[in-house]
Amino acid sequence: MDTDTPTTTFRRRVGAVTVVLAPVLFAVAELTSPTEGDDPAADLGTQAVHHGQLLLSIGSGLLASILFIPAFFALMNPVRRRGTALAHLGGGMALVGNALSGLALAGVDFMLYEASAPGVDRATVSRFLAHATKDPVGAPLLIGHFLFALGIVLLAAGLYRAGVGPRWAAVLLGLAPLLDAVMGTIGVEETFVTAGATDALLIAGAAGLAWWLMTTSNAAWEGVAAYRGEPAAALDLAADGRR
Repeated sequence: MDTDTPTTTFRRRVGAVTVVLAPVLFAVAELTSPTEGDDPAADLGTQAVHHGQLLLSIGSGLLASILFIPAFFALMNPVRRRGTALAHLGGGMALVGNALSGLALAGVDFMLYEASAPGVDRATVSRFLAHATKDPVGAPLLIGHFLFALGIVLLAAGLYRAGVGPRWAAVLLGLAPLLDAVMGTIGVEETFVTAGATDALLIAGAAGLAWWLMTTSNAAWEGVAAYRGEPAAALDLAADGRR
C-alpha cells in the first residue's frame, strides 16, 4: 500500500490545519457572543446594541462548524486497531452533534441577527421567540450540544488509547468539554474567564494533535505504521489482513 503520495500528504496537512483552526474559531464565537443564548427573546435588546459583535460570533461559529468536519475525520483516520471503537464512536457522535448544535443552529442565529436589526419590531419577534424556544420540536438542536461534547471526550479517549499524537494533547482535548460539563452541573456561573479556560484547554489539546498530524509520516496517519509501543508482529498481521 503506497501511502507516500502528494494526495495523502495534502489531506494530512489540511486536516492538521483544520484541527487547530476549528477550536480557535469556536472559542472566538463563544467569547465574542454578546449574550449567553439562554433567553433569545430577552436577549434581542442586547444583540441590537452589539450587532456587529453578534455577526462576528455567528460567522466564527459557522466557520468553526464547517472546519470541525474534516478535523474529526483527520483525527479518526490513523486509529485502526487499539482505540478504534472509542475513537470512531466518539468521532461519529461529535459529527452529529456538530451538525445539530453548530450548522443547524447557525440558521437560528442568523434569524436572531436580523430580528435584532434596527427598525425591526422586536416586541413582536420576542413573543414569537418566547413560544418557539419552549416548543419540544427543537429538542434535537439542544441534544446536539451534548452529543458534540460527549463525542469529543470519547474521541480523545480513543486517541489516547491508540497512542496517536502526544498523550497530553489527547488528555487536554477530552478534559475541556468534561470540565465544562462538570462546572455546568455543579452550578458554576459561566463567565468570560471560565469559558476562556475551557476553550484554552481545547485549543492546546488540538494544537498538540495538529502538530503531530503535520509532522508525522503518511504511513502513520494511514494506520499502516506501528503505534507507540506496538510490536512489529502486530503490525505485520494487521497489514496482511488488509491485503
